[in-house]
This record gives sequence, structure tokens and C-alpha cells, in this order.
Amino acid sequence: MPLLLLAVLALLAPETRATLTIYTDRATFLTDVAGLAPQTLDFESETAGSTLPDPTAIAGITFSGFAAPPLIIDDTYDASSGDNYLGLDSPGTFNQFSYADLNVFDMGFASKNAIGLNIITSEVPGVSLFDDDIRIDVPGIGFASIDADTVDALTAGGDRIYFLGIIDTVNSFTTAQLEGSGAFGFFNVDDISTAAVIIPEPGVSKVMVAFLPILFAAGWWRRSTNKRSLVRSPTN
Repeated sequence: MPLLLLAVLALLAPETRATLTIYTDRATFLTDVAGLAPQTLDFESETAGSTLPDPTAIAGITFSGFAAPPLIIDDTYDASSGDNYLGLDSPGTFNQFSYADLNVFDMGFASKNAIGLNIITSEVPGVSLFDDDIRIDVPGIGFASIDADTVDALTAGGDRIYFLGIIDTVNSFTTAQLEGSGAFGFFNVDDISTAAVIIPEPGVSKVMVAFLPILFAAGWWRRSTNKRSLVRSPTN
């Protein structure tokens, strides 16, 4: 009976295997986090031309790891939504990030299970933009990297918009990094979306209810064994 109980405990133990999904399509990502109160930082509440010191918190996301030059809210080119997007205060690169930087910037936030963002670039796939040139890396979880041939949308001016997203419905995380490959090319960022997946865990009462039939069976077996022992015992 003890061995049986241990076997049942092993079967009922919750799985800890991660459920990780990588996205290059924003619409599918948003569909999969619908109902989980996703939040999107589109930078429209910020003033174009504002620079952001390291670190800076906006709408629950803390940007850090970039030091100098600082980040900037820009509206020089087309955004993926509205007018504003996130760039780098670098007039020499037209306020664009470069994926020559291995670490572009870090993001910190309350516990999340999903993150995704738009990459806006005029770089040409197969010429100045290649697979894995830009990626989101979530430490301990995994990463989503750019597929140069998978353009999610175009801006009004014809710039390409790529989407990078990660959902892990088992493991939550509080940090993510935007990284470059070290190659030469430029881009901006817009519409950073995050969501937290609430996964209920069985309480003590539910576990006890699940084990009641086994406990009753164990009690019956013990009583039955005791009765057989009494019947077989010699009387004085």
C-alpha cells in the first residue's frame, strides 16, 4: 500500500516543463494573450524629443543598461502605431539603435509570462539585415530572434516592421534584453506588449479530496487485515 500511495503521488504531481512559444506575428501573439490583460507601451504618452536617463521607468517597464547616449522618444520617421517610437539619442545615426551593439538595452518589470515588441527598420533583408541580427533574450527562458524574410507589416513610408514575441505559460520572468548580433544596421522600437498568465495551483483541500478514496481504501485494507489476524489467533 505505501508503494501504491507513492505511485499515485508521482502521477498527480504538477508538471514543471516549460511551455514556450516564439512569435513573429503580432496579431497571433495578441490573440494568445487576449483575456490576460495585456499592456502595450506605445510611447504616445511621452513627449517627442525627450531623452531617458539610465534607468528610466515608463508604464511599468524600467529601461536600463544603455548608459550613454541615452534613449530618446522620437517621431522623425513612421512609428508602427501613433507618432512616437523609442530610439537612441544619436544624431549621427538619425536617432536609431544599431544591432552592432550586442546589448541594446535591458527591460525590467513585474512578473510576466509574455513579452513582444515591434522592430522598425529600413534595412534590406539579405543585404543589410539577416536572420538573428536582432533578438529578445529572456534569461532562463529562451529568446526570439528576427527572421529577415518574415515582415509583419509596413509603415506608411515603406519601412519594414518585424515582431518578436515570447510566451511561456509555465515560467514567469522579470527581465528581458534586446540584443544585436554585432553586424552593421539600424532600427527603432515601438509597441512593447507584456502580459502575465495566472496559472491556478491545486490547494491543500483539493489535494486532500483527490486522495480521500485512496485513504479510505487504505483504511479498509488495514481493518480487513486486522480482522483476519484476530480470526486466526488462538483463543485461551
